[in-house]
Order: sequence, then C-alpha cells, then structure tokens
Amino acid sequence: MTVKYWFYDNEIKGKIRDYYCAEDPDDITIDRAIRETEKAVCISLEYERMDGERSKFYDIWIPKSCFESEEDKAKALEAMNARFEAGKKKHDDLLAQAKALGIKGVRVNMRTATLEEKIAAVSAE
Repeated sequence: MTVKYWFYDNEIKGKIRDYYCAEDPDDITIDRAIRETEKAVCISLEYERMDGERSKFYDIWIPKSCFESEEDKAKALEAMNARFEAGKKKHDDLLAQAKALGIKGVRVNMRTATLEEKIAAVSAE
C-alpha cells in the first residue's frame, strides 16, 4: 500500500520550509512504519535542502486512510483516463459541429464551454 498522491502533494511535499521531500510517493509504503496506532502510521522520510547541501529525516504521521492499494490506484487511474477520453470525445464532437455550422475562428484549443456558447449563439439565430 502506497500513500495517495493528494496527501503527498498537500501534506508531505511542502511541509518543511526550505526542504523538499526526496522520496517518491510510490516509495512511501505502510511497510516502512516506525510506529503504528489504530488509525495512523509514523514513517521516517528524507528531506533534502533546496541547495542540495544536506538532508534531514523527519518522522511524519500519516493516517491509514491516506494509503491505497495498487489495485485501487489502478482503478482510479483507469477511471481518470475514462473521464478524460469522454471529455475529449465531447470536445471533438463539438468542434466538428462548430466547423459544420461554419462558425468562424474555431480552433482546436478552444474550451468546451466556449464552443457550446458559439454553437448556441448560431443556433439561436
């Protein structure tokens, strides 16, 4: 079980001023626990100074709810990719519709909301 990315970004990465966490989030596993309670584990993480001069180890308590299994991580990644593909398909369909209606200035990098507004404006006329 590894630490969730949102917890890594919010709580671990920028926790200590002038230092950054030298550990990859996939390497922070529940197996590295120094101490453990019913709801959290204490893990020693290496932080390096921004100038690279020295590093320190800090003990950080991480709630057990902030760990996820590899299967859960794979499912979340698959769901995220499915949402991305659905949004991309919707955007591509709107882009093709806008071009078919002859709307001027339509570009690939336009936001979906902008395309919807332009199509609604042309349809209302």
